[in-house]
Parts: sequence; C-alpha cells; structure tokens
Amino acid sequence: MSPAEAAIARFRSGERYQPPPSAFLSSGHIRAEDLQPFGDALRVERPTVREEIVRLLADLGQRADPLYAQGGQLIREPYILTLLVDEGLIKDDLGRQASLSALQEFAPANLLKPYGRALKRDLEEHPCATAFLLIAKAKPAGAGALVGELRATPRWSKEPNARIAAAALGDTAIEKGYVAVFDAATSGEEKARAAKVLGLIGTETALKALASALRSDLTIDRPDLYFKRSVRVDILEALSYNFPGEPALYESQINDDSGYERAERFCETRLGVSWKQPRPPYLKIGGYPIPVPRD
Repeated sequence: MSPAEAAIARFRSGERYQPPPSAFLSSGHIRAEDLQPFGDALRVERPTVREEIVRLLADLGQRADPLYAQGGQLIREPYILTLLVDEGLIKDDLGRQASLSALQEFAPANLLKPYGRALKRDLEEHPCATAFLLIAKAKPAGAGALVGELRATPRWSKEPNARIAAAALGDTAIEKGYVAVFDAATSGEEKARAAKVLGLIGTETALKALASALRSDLTIDRPDLYFKRSVRVDILEALSYNFPGEPALYESQINDDSGYERAERFCETRLGVSWKQPRPPYLKIGGYPIPVPRD
C-alpha cells in the first residue's frame, strides 16, 4: 500500500490529518506519481475524506516550497494546484470548501491564471463567500460581469466578499471607497481591518495605498492581554498576500528596524511609493508589564 493509499484508508476510518506529511517529503521533492491516488479519491470519496485529503495536500504544498523555512506559506507545486482545482472543486461539499480556502489563502495569484475558466465556472455554479475571494485574487478575464450578475441577486447583494471581488475586478467606485476607509482610519484596529480588505482586493491602487501607510505609528493595544502590536505588521500581511514570494514582507523577517527597511525598499521598487514622514521607532509586538499579585 502506497503512502497515499494508507492516508486515504486512515481518513476513511475517521482519522483527521495530522501533520507533517513526512512520507511525501522523504525524497526532497514532490513526485506526481506519489499523489495520483489522491486525485482518484477526490473524485469519489465522501466529503469528510475529501476534506482531509485537501488538508494534507495544502500542508504538503507549503512545506515543500523553498520559502517555507523563511516563513512563506505558498502552494506552488503545479500538480497540487491542479488537484485542488480539478478534483477539489468537483463537488460542493467540505472538500470543495477546503480547496477554495487553500487556493485563496496560499496559491499565488499568477499561478491561478491558467485556472481562470474553471474558477469562474465554480463561482457561477456554486457561489459562496470564499469563492468570491478566490475570484478576487485570481482576477480571471470576464469575471467582473459574472460577479456583477450575482451581486444583482437578493442572495448576494449584501455579501461583503462579493463587493471585494467587484472592487478587485474593476469597480473603481467600490475600490475608492475601501481605500478611503483605510486612509481615514485613526485606530490600529480600524486600520488593520481596512488593510486586510485592501489586501484581498489586490489592485495596484489598493497595494499602493497599503504601501504608503508602511510608516504608520498606529498600534493595536491590548492591555488586558499585556501586549501591543504595530499596525505595520497587518499592512505587511496584506501586502504579502499579494507578493507571497517576497520574504521581505514576511512577519518572521521583521526582527529589528532593518526588517522594516527591507520591506520598504521592496515597496519603493515594486510599487513606486515614497514616504514623507520618518520611520517610527521599531515595534512589531511589544508587551505591557504584567502585574505581580500581592499577598
């Protein structure tokens, strides 16, 4: 029995996927023939088994990527991407939801381009909140009209992710509204929420707005949990969603002020932004003094 067949048997018995997927990483690279049984199973298995297969494939794809050790979370292995799209989305069930999430969170947008037609068909046949975000990321040609048609229906007219998809696909009025919310935010919490939305939109305008705020001095303060965090971490996360292959944007690489400097240098080069204000004093995550109980 191959490692894939053994994993499928465990999932059929009710086991959940437990990382890491060591059996598939022993050779140092992913071999399509080792994963082929997963494709067959994704076509016929029940939803819970399909879900666990997708969880394994998504984890495997990330761990096999060269940037994983630096904090990267990318799925770039072509065969895994094909399995997630062609077999993962074949049924509207838990397996599909897991596939949508994995593709939306971890697949670089440029690698989703060849699957544009399949992703549009999936959204058209089974629209859901995550499918809108995946379409927003992939930005396939002609998807704007489909998103517009869906947003015109009562079911999706008020769906936030459908608005995000519309902004990502060319609705400049919605896009400008989101940028205005981000620019006007005066608290760290508001700025962080708005940054995440701009990251999901991922247009050049949205990305430039994010990068232009990389010298924000806003923080998210949680004295009840004894920590505070610079909102720049949230801005970098939103940028990294769109440039997942750029380690300078990873939170794990921000360990002193030089980390922020490297991130800014990338944004200057890639997005053409600049800053008038000086860089704030270094902060990623800081702590508050923890009170000592008195006798």
